[in-house]
Amino acid sequence: MPYRALVIGCGKIGAGYDLHDDRIATHAKAFHLSKDCSLTVADVDSDRAREIATAYGVPFLIDLSDIALRQFDIVSLCVPTHLHYEFLSRTVRLGVPLVICEKPVVASLEEIQMLKNLVKPETKILVNYMRRFLPAFSLLKNRLESLRKVGPVRQIVVRYQRGFLNNGSHGWDLLRFLLDSPLTLSQALVVGYDFDVFEDDPTATAFVETLGYAISFIGLPRVGYDMFEIDLYAANRIIQIKNGGDRILYFSSGDGSSRALQEETELAQTDAMKDYMKPVVDNAIDCLEGRTETNFLSALEVNEQFLNLISTMKRD
Repeated sequence: MPYRALVIGCGKIGAGYDLHDDRIATHAKAFHLSKDCSLTVADVDSDRAREIATAYGVPFLIDLSDIALRQFDIVSLCVPTHLHYEFLSRTVRLGVPLVICEKPVVASLEEIQMLKNLVKPETKILVNYMRRFLPAFSLLKNRLESLRKVGPVRQIVVRYQRGFLNNGSHGWDLLRFLLDSPLTLSQALVVGYDFDVFEDDPTATAFVETLGYAISFIGLPRVGYDMFEIDLYAANRIIQIKNGGDRILYFSSGDGSSRALQEETELAQTDAMKDYMKPVVDNAIDCLEGRTETNFLSALEVNEQFLNLISTMKRD
């Protein structure tokens, strides 16, 4: 029997649907296409929920009572961040088997502490730092492990916009995954920030040395384009994560005898993000069935590190 999946907040940008798009880039579409799940949708805008439910031919909910939530095996939270704690605490209390939560987990240090007190060892919450679930980044992680034996990565640059917590943390979580290292922001130096998009989450530029890595966050406030890129520098190699992660490029100077870098086109990875929500749902099912672990504690640690640093940044 398929797992019963509920997407709450299906009308939120990035969590709705586009039947004419060949990508699998939304929670609702990924669950709808999964042979292992049956989809129900809900949204504060009942007309929007009805529209999406009709498009997919699935039920929708208006009443999100405890009785209603208990029906589901998987609840996917696409609600605004300030509502995450409310829904997480309810689903944990009700014993929902697995929850997928959009990032960041919560919006305050107080809510982090309350979550730490609430969750139990058996609690299964998957936080949607989606790149760590994608095959392309698992391949990159394996390649980095081999390359680091030849010439370790030491310098890293993350370029992003739209909030240090909301988007900069994507880069931090990805680096922790790729480098298999508990990187910490405790010694970070913030050199500039701008509350350009979110009133409580500035777009910041910061530098940190941690566990042998020198990492720069370059925040780009008030720009009219999307930006998420990471450059990883080793002695004779550069790896570039471009276009939000959709392209991964490799450059090398060979044996180091030349100072000119050449692109290793045979290693290039493209369309890495094309169907990014499908592996997230697949991973959720694997977690539900005990084949993999969730990333909740790691994501909560990232959340706490970023909120601690943001707490030092004040509005003028």
